[in-house]
Amino acid sequence: MSSNPFSTSGVQLHVFIDGVPLLAPDALLIRSITIESQIFLPSLCEIELIDSSQGVLVENGLVTGVLIEVRAVSGEDIIGVPLFSGQIESIELRFDHTSGVRSVVRAYDLAHRMLHGRKTTGFPLSLYSEVVEGIGLEHGITTIAEPTEVPYTMVVQSNESDWDFIVRLAREVGYVTYIEIDPAVGLPTLFWGLMAPAETAPPPVGVELSPRAIVIGDDGLISLRATVSGSGMTASASTRGWDQSLAIPAIGEGPAISDAAANVMLPVELATELGGPTAQMVTLERLAENEAATEAASVGLGFRLAGSYSNIEAIVQGNPFLMPNTAISISKAGILTGEYTVTAAVHTYEPRSFGYRTSITCAGYEDRTLMGLQGAAESSFKLNGVYPAIVTDSEDPEFLGRVLLSFPWLSETFISNWARVVQAGAGEGLGMQILPEPTDEVLVAFENGQLDSPYVLGGLYSADRLGAIPAAELVIGTPMMRAFTSREGHQLIFNDNPEASSLTVQTTFGASCIVRLSPETGISISTVEGQPITVNSAAEVTINSEGAVLINSSEVTVSGEGAVAINGADVSISAEGAIEITTEGVVTLTGSEINLASEGSVSIEADVISLVAGEINIAGGVVSLGA
Repeated sequence: MSSNPFSTSGVQLHVFIDGVPLLAPDALLIRSITIESQIFLPSLCEIELIDSSQGVLVENGLVTGVLIEVRAVSGEDIIGVPLFSGQIESIELRFDHTSGVRSVVRAYDLAHRMLHGRKTTGFPLSLYSEVVEGIGLEHGITTIAEPTEVPYTMVVQSNESDWDFIVRLAREVGYVTYIEIDPAVGLPTLFWGLMAPAETAPPPVGVELSPRAIVIGDDGLISLRATVSGSGMTASASTRGWDQSLAIPAIGEGPAISDAAANVMLPVELATELGGPTAQMVTLERLAENEAATEAASVGLGFRLAGSYSNIEAIVQGNPFLMPNTAISISKAGILTGEYTVTAAVHTYEPRSFGYRTSITCAGYEDRTLMGLQGAAESSFKLNGVYPAIVTDSEDPEFLGRVLLSFPWLSETFISNWARVVQAGAGEGLGMQILPEPTDEVLVAFENGQLDSPYVLGGLYSADRLGAIPAAELVIGTPMMRAFTSREGHQLIFNDNPEASSLTVQTTFGASCIVRLSPETGISISTVEGQPITVNSAAEVTINSEGAVLINSSEVTVSGEGAVAINGADVSISAEGAIEITTEGVVTLTGSEINLASEGSVSIEADVISLVAGEINIAGGVVSLGA
């Protein structure tokens, strides 16, 4: 005799359509009901009805978009236990000569709303739990998101559906997510948090056996397969990252522990015995942004790794209490006796055959379905290679020379996290410092393919955004000219044309100041619009030339706060006008011989004139000496 109060003889599954029960005679047309529920996946309900008239679906309002609910009802309990609440997404017609015409409706729980479409968006300075709460609110789903502790500079949803996004976040930190149903009111709730500890399972003893207790040999147990394996396991897990603010590696470590199973064999002990105490699982699935993030991800990886060491598959008589994230106990199973957390359940109701049965799987955090295996290789949208982007802001609040980016080809609204810019020769106190400006097109690569960690590799020209120097001048057969131009037109130009080889530094596109160095014409410094040229030095200024030094100007002034000396083998001073020598001191002319010659008159005027020499000769056609 079975000790399980829920047996095929006592339990029926009732269908409700928009809150109204499907009653006889149409309820008697139900051929089968299958409900598949699993962590990380929307629940599926498939109802197959005998439909020889092909009108059962329309007559009962079973059309796409309609809300349906399935409850397990036993005895006088007309409310029952909710198994499924969701929305019809597809209808189907089946026929064969054995079973005739059947109509099938297929519904998914409210998680399906989060699978429609993909998007790219960012959540700055957020906790993962805050992000999940916001997404649940956006879809009108009551949400329970257990708090996380690590704030992230930017949480990025990278071309993912909302469901895939929150699943990725959950798996990263060792959480689970699924739609659960409040047993009291049947309200669907999005759960995002830790897996229910296996140790919370009821003991397989007592006056009345709990519906969540499985006993080997019990009438309610149809079949069971239990496995514990340490294959490929390691004693610890580690995730890696790079702290961009400190420019140091971020390394997290966590033990391989799990609450998903509790028996005499622990995953850490299995891993240590089989792989050694130093074996470690290292993943680069996601490169974290700092040590706190790597620690959280390492704990999550340890949960996932350890949770996969046990696998329980059982089929029991119909039991609506066996749902994902519920803890069960298994007894009389030898060393596998213990507690386990259900990760998947399939409730099958065939009233014309075996009645009601429940299949369960306890497999930790790993999705062993075909869908899970197909998606296991890539947990999020990866951006491998390089991509164009548009700079939206260059005023880095931390003054680290970073920029914000948009990706119009991916999203019209998404703005990236602050992105570092590759600089030639960058080092402490070294290298170039050239930042792209807002609206500039740049080429971007992503760290580990993650949209939340872009690097700017350089700027790009396009047909409507050309450089300052026409391309026809830059290339003459081969590139002849290389240049850098600032926003205001300040330029550094290297010209390798053999006919005009030069290095030019100029301002405002050459409209003001120009310095040109040429192997042919030498060095020239010029201004265009009346700007002065000033040479200042705290020490000596020396001009050396093996040829002539020429200074030409409308006016030349040579002044010094100290002595001014003009030295040369010969010194010649000439002027087209007058030459005036003025001093507040003495004027002294000294030479082995002094000649004063003039084509006109020579006048010497002074209060006192003294001529002192061994011999004085004064000669002329007319000589006047007077006072």
